[in-house]
Amino acid sequence: MDNHDGVMPVPWGRLKAWIEAQEQAEKSGFNPNPPTKLQIAALSQVVDFLDGPEPTAETIGKLDYVSELMQFTQIKQLAPPRFEDLAPIEVPLNGVLSQRWRTVCYLPFVNNKQFPCLGHGLYEGKQPPLWKSKKLSKQYAAKYAYLYIKAHARASTSSNGGVRLVSNSDGYNNASVASSSSAKAQAPSGGAAPITSPSSMLPSPSSSAGDLTTVEDTDFYDSKILPSLLDQVKRETAYLKIGYPNFEIWADEENPGMFAGRPVFKNIGRIPPDMGHIKGILTRALAKELMAEEVLSYCKTERKRREGVFNTFNDPMGE
Repeated sequence: MDNHDGVMPVPWGRLKAWIEAQEQAEKSGFNPNPPTKLQIAALSQVVDFLDGPEPTAETIGKLDYVSELMQFTQIKQLAPPRFEDLAPIEVPLNGVLSQRWRTVCYLPFVNNKQFPCLGHGLYEGKQPPLWKSKKLSKQYAAKYAYLYIKAHARASTSSNGGVRLVSNSDGYNNASVASSSSAKAQAPSGGAAPITSPSSMLPSPSSSAGDLTTVEDTDFYDSKILPSLLDQVKRETAYLKIGYPNFEIWADEENPGMFAGRPVFKNIGRIPPDMGHIKGILTRALAKELMAEEVLSYCKTERKRREGVFNTFNDPMGE
């Protein structure tokens, strides 16, 4: 067909074939001829590589979240957060490749949980925000770490989310230790063994670590995500037929005022013995939430593994 503008027509068929070949190669995990930087830059003049507008300082707000987070940990006498700058990413924008940054923040007293993370600055199906400067990237990571821990600390205080301790001296008396950094671990008096619910009589990893409590599912609903998280754990453990675990929590002897815990399964099977074990956690609510997250992560990984084995048996020729 003649082109009245004096420009050769776009070979759409060959372009589509190239795109399909690139997609298939990426899906296979090996691309012998990946797009060059020049090609990627050219494509960015036609399509946006970012999901939306680039994030700016206004996205974060006026508060200095790095300072706020550092101050919070100092007041609570907690281990300071650790920041890590990830390798810069070249983002194609309007025909030019520009470096953008990502920073992650780790909270030692929350089992080294990483921020931003899914539901806290990262969202399902969305790209992680990329920043024009390391400073903004660090502020974004600090923001979600700070909001996360402040919400848990506030909820724990307002709901009086203390740990119920059972002592064996002079009968069985209930005591309460607040879930704040000023809480003190109480060792069982008279060398008494920790007392758990009848459904789980397994001893804690260290009987001197403080009295043990088995956490019921109705506890800690000050955590907004915990009810949904526990529902997912129930579904996944039922699918794997490993049984729903008891979540045991005790005062952490190594970290006064903190909590340790572990999920206890009736059907241990091939479950790694230390899976879900945590220590040095700020509150009981956080302890249960973090254990549930680890159990869920293990279950999802195990489910994919089993489904992969099943598919291999059903398709021995790999067709």
